[in-house]
Amino acid sequence: MAEASERSVLGNFNHAKFSYAGITSTFFKRDGKFFVNTDGPEGKLHDYEIKYTFGITPLQQYLIEFPDGRLQALSIAWDARSKKAGGQRWFHLYPKERITYDDELHWNRP
Repeated sequence: MAEASERSVLGNFNHAKFSYAGITSTFFKRDGKFFVNTDGPEGKLHDYEIKYTFGITPLQQYLIEFPDGRLQALSIAWDARSKKAGGQRWFHLYPKERITYDDELHWNRP
């Protein structure tokens, strides 16, 4: 686990998009920080700052800090393997499910 920085973040945050369950999430940088625009607790899109990275290989997850101080791991992760090995892409941890904001498995739920 490390603070999100140019050295620690492996994922594509160059306005990369990933769609899952009818939601398109966008990964981007602003003012030297890493963000994702994705669905929040009420199902609406919000910008969330990536505070920490978790893991290096074969995947890296991203942690978002909520106002109450809790850290939540995004359900979209970065496949850190080489492109030749099928990596260098975003993927959902539950690819065969349809996890929406009101599901207990949604990334922002307890």
